[in-house]
Parts: sequence; structure tokens; C-alpha cells
Amino acid sequence: MSATRIYSDTPPFWRRFGFFFNYIRQEKLFFQITLLASFNLLLAIPSLIIQLLVQITLFLASYKLAFEVLSSMSRGEFQYRDSFAFHVTELIGFKALGMPVLQLLLFIFVFRYDPTTGAALLLLTTILTPAFLMILAESQSLISALNPLTQIQIATRIGGEYVVLTLFFVLLSAINLLFRYFFNGLLPPLIEVVLVAWVLYFLLVFSFTVIGYVMYRHADSIGHETMDNVEDRQSSKPNKHSDYDPIKQRIEDLLAVGDGQQALKIIKEVSEHEQRHDLDRYRLNAQHLAKQQQKTEPAEHLAQLVAAKRYREAMIYIKKYHSDGHLIKAKNVVTIQELITYNAHNNNHEWVIRFYKQMSRSFPKHHQDIVDAGHRTAQSLYQSNQSDRSRRLLERLIRQYQQTADVSQLKSYLIGIKQKQKKPTN
Repeated sequence: MSATRIYSDTPPFWRRFGFFFNYIRQEKLFFQITLLASFNLLLAIPSLIIQLLVQITLFLASYKLAFEVLSSMSRGEFQYRDSFAFHVTELIGFKALGMPVLQLLLFIFVFRYDPTTGAALLLLTTILTPAFLMILAESQSLISALNPLTQIQIATRIGGEYVVLTLFFVLLSAINLLFRYFFNGLLPPLIEVVLVAWVLYFLLVFSFTVIGYVMYRHADSIGHETMDNVEDRQSSKPNKHSDYDPIKQRIEDLLAVGDGQQALKIIKEVSEHEQRHDLDRYRLNAQHLAKQQQKTEPAEHLAQLVAAKRYREAMIYIKKYHSDGHLIKAKNVVTIQELITYNAHNNNHEWVIRFYKQMSRSFPKHHQDIVDAGHRTAQSLYQSNQSDRSRRLLERLIRQYQQTADVSQLKSYLIGIKQKQKKPTN
């Protein structure tokens, strides 16, 4: 299973805010945001030229940092690395002003003379702003980023999540303005300058992190290149040596079934002995899943997997607990029913029997469900050359539940077994 499929199975961005906060809280990134905000103290120097140079420098530095985060997140790098991204131009901040400048021109030359048309165009450009930033991050070209056809293609291919992303982007901008308004004059000037700047930089990086995440989630739809695409192409090339990495595969399997705790344990153990930066991309997702595991009981997580028809992952999850000497008790009868059906179809007779026993113990009042599960269990026993056990199980179920459940299928199957047992063997 590739990492692309793992992360595309994760929820939309509005259900991953803990993941984004953990990403920004990483020491190096958090330090850079704080350091940029602290440099605003230089604005206290009583020189208009110095103040202007400081503002321009901090503006460019903050946008370069934000675009580096967007770019790395969109490629699938979920662990921040403090590496200088040469592919992000130093003047990216000026290029990012392309959309606000366009909106200003629309306001001056269109809205003032034709409010209806002007308002429609301003609304359209606002909606297309996240797409503009995505294109700019990838192409570094203002002309390409301002192409409305490309912007609309990206927005429509992402779909409903893009609409929510735009609303969220506007909301963060509004929060920044409200913060400036309410804290104006409440604190000493120097503290206020640093605090307001820190909130601005934090919201800027936060919004760009979310945009990068959405871009990564829909990379296939919008034709965006990710680290997974590169790895898949490299692994598909014929070579003399196998590129299979059992450690990566194990981590990906654990993340796929939501076992962040075990995945995190493996990452930490390997990192203590080897310099495996390629595993960093899994760390934050593992941390996020590990926290969710602490909040979610195993039975609840199992029920979620089965409800989503992720039966293979559910069985991996169950077997992991079983290897530690535990059997997860399902919270409802439907979960066990579906697991019995899945294992019966896949000839996992041992697990069919285990789940049947669990059902009869945990849900003794569900007579018809026990009868139906017993029928599948009897079939599994017979298919695994245990016809005597199958016959005894059918006889016991018929005797016990014939007054309270429909046992006609059991009787028919029992007759078939007895007839086959009577036939002489050659």
C-alpha cells in the first residue's frame, strides 16, 4: 500500500486541525515564526527608510516561509525540515500580491462604475485565491497563477472541499483583522507590535499549511507531483535490486489500520539507530492517530473500520491485539456478523469459529443472529474437514433455538451432511 492511498483515506482538512497545530508547533518552524515576529521590534527605530526596509524584508521572509511550508506539505512531507528551498523564489511575496492588486484594480475601475459586475468579479477572485496560491507555489510564475481557466479547473477538480477551504481562508483573514482591532492600544506599543505580528505570521503559515494539505489530498485530480508519485515511478522501474522496504511497509500498514502508537514506536526505534529522514513524513500522522487511539476504545475503532467496510484492515487490527493475548469484544452484533461473513468468504475458518463463539457469549438474546452465524460456522467446520463438529453444532442450535428463531437453513444443511456421511467411501 502506498503512502498516497494512506493519506488520501484521511479525513478532509476540517477534521485534521490537531495535525496542523502539531505541524506548526514543531520546534524549528515555531521558532522561525516567533523570530520573525520579534524582528518587528526594529520598527521602533525612528527612521522611515529603516522601517520601510524592515517591513519589506519581513514581508518577503514570512511569505517565503509560508510558501515553503505549502510546497513541502503539498508534496507529502509531513515533518517540517529546516532546509532552504531554492525552488521558492525570494520575491514570492511580491508575486503573491498579484491577486490583491487585481482586486484593487477591479474595485477602482469596475466596482465604482458598475457595482453589480464589480462585486461579482471581486467575489470570483476571492473564491479563486486558494487556487491562485496553489498554482503560484508550484509554478513560481505570476502569469500562470493569474490564469483564470487554470484556477477554475483546480477549484472544480477539488470539488466541495475547495469551497470549504475558501471560506476557511477568508475566516482566518477576518480573525487577523479582528485581533488587530480588539488589541489596538490595549498593550504597550512594543509588545503589541510583536504580538500582532506573531498572530499574522502564525495565521499565514497555518492557512498555507491547510492549502498544501488540500493540494496533496487531491494531487491526482489536479495533476500535482508528490513524493509518492516519484517513489511509485522509481519502484516501478525494473532493476536488479528490490526497492521493497519492510520498515516502511510495516509503518504504512499500521497507519492504514489506525495504529499510530505502534507506528510511532517503530519510527522512534529505527531513528535511534539509523538516520532515516524518509520516515519523518509518517511521524506527525502517527502522532495524530496515537492521540486518537488514546481517546478511542479498541472496540469503537473496530466498529468504525467495519462500518467503513475496511474488513482487511479490521482483521489486521484484531490480529495485532490477539498476538498480545487479547481479543477485542465487538460493541454490537452487526460488527461480528460482518466479520463472520468476511472471514467465511475468505475461508478463514478459524476466525469464523472465534467470532461465532464471541457472538453467542456476548449477545445471548440475539437468537436469530446466533442461528445465522452458527450456520456459517457449521459450513466453515465442514469445509475444514470437521464434519462431525459441524453436525453436532447444527443439532445443538436446532434443539436450542427452534422455538425462538428460524432454523430451516440449519435443518437443510444438517440433512445434507448426514446424507454425505452415509455414502460409502471408495
